[in-house]
Amino acid sequence: MAELYLAFSLACLVSLCTGAIIVFTAKWHSRWSADHPGSGPQKLHVSPIPRIGGLAIAIGLFVTLVDLKFATALGEKLPSPLGVIAALSVPLLAGLWEDLTRVVGPWLRLIATFIAAAIAYVYCGAEVVRFDMPFLDAMLASLPLAPFLLTLFCVGGVAHAFNLSDGLNGLLGGLATVGAVLIGAVALRHGDVYVAVFSAALAGATVGFLLWNFPKAKVFAGDSGAYLLGTATSLLAIWLAARNASVTPWLAFIAVLYPFTDTTFAILRRAIQRRPIMSPDAEHLHSLLARVLSRTFGLKANAIAAASIVSVAATFAWLAYFFASSAHHLIALCVLFTVLYSLVWFALMSQCGAVPEEEAAPTARSL
Repeated sequence: MAELYLAFSLACLVSLCTGAIIVFTAKWHSRWSADHPGSGPQKLHVSPIPRIGGLAIAIGLFVTLVDLKFATALGEKLPSPLGVIAALSVPLLAGLWEDLTRVVGPWLRLIATFIAAAIAYVYCGAEVVRFDMPFLDAMLASLPLAPFLLTLFCVGGVAHAFNLSDGLNGLLGGLATVGAVLIGAVALRHGDVYVAVFSAALAGATVGFLLWNFPKAKVFAGDSGAYLLGTATSLLAIWLAARNASVTPWLAFIAVLYPFTDTTFAILRRAIQRRPIMSPDAEHLHSLLARVLSRTFGLKANAIAAASIVSVAATFAWLAYFFASSAHHLIALCVLFTVLYSLVWFALMSQCGAVPEEEAAPTARSL
């Protein structure tokens, strides 16, 4: 459809141009926007890089959303572009404030995603209405506040998971693009033009940013980009299931499969280690993979690790496309991915455990 190409192209072009402005004016704002090497467990770069790339994604997406008036010609009750922009602006601004000041803690950013979900729930029809599992569906139907609270939980959880996945060049953007393309393709197959075009706009805005972020990063998405992408992807997944009865809600898990799995493992890992669940570490699968690959590929390990993970996520998304109406098949895919993740994580952890601490840190910084 022409609308899909227009939405993707416009969002990509605006995001690309905004990214160029951020990159080429870095010397004037790097005092506030730069992400410095060694400032955290997942900081693998060797020179200061602006971490406000979320602005490029947001401007590309928001400009395109305002241009989605054509969808109202279908006679549907569609989410208001201004309502969607208002909802997405809350986590965007909270993340941007953290990017510039480093004073907005993870709990405050999580609350910002809850506020975004509440706005989308009230004004944009974003509501978790079913799980295609009798017990859970009966509970949702019997408890008046359950859909609202579950919507807040899902949006906040996915947004935070995307933030934790922002550890390698191209990883966050690649995973977000895979999720948007999957949701958009399923929406198009079921005739949901609005969700399809919204997904195309999100994919385009993300690709425009990726051209500055991969394979060598000139700009990072930052917390603003991570929370924006996580919130937008979760809202799209919620809309897709709510607006299309033949699409199982389990497709949402496939759209965010790596971030969801990696975050779940991180929470369990930190609980077992008796550390705060919000504390950062370098034991995410992508961090371990980059460290192991650096022994062979050196500086290229960052991009190779990101591309490998995104490729696996894309493969599972491609399989999920054919089973978008089957909860049982998608649950099986989720279980398969969890098993695969577990096996790879333990294998990588055993290899990284053999690296002395004094060698592991310089290797990570060399990326």
